[in-house]
Amino acid sequence: METPYMAELLSYSSQEPELADFADWLRHCEGTEKFVAFAARFVSIGQQLKVAEGYETRRVLLEEQRALEAGF
Repeated sequence: METPYMAELLSYSSQEPELADFADWLRHCEGTEKFVAFAARFVSIGQQLKVAEGYETRRVLLEEQRALEAGF
């Protein structure tokens, strides 16, 4: 989500019949409130980590990021 240009580098597409079921599932997943909230917070944490100073601040952010990943 943060770097959509990377999708253009993939050699396959959701239009391929073999990927139709997965593409439908992924579209549904991406539209859920749970995923949108997860993605927004995950990206926010990543942005904060880029500029965060201090061990304690970074530790707290990394713990939250790990908890998000484990809970999804």
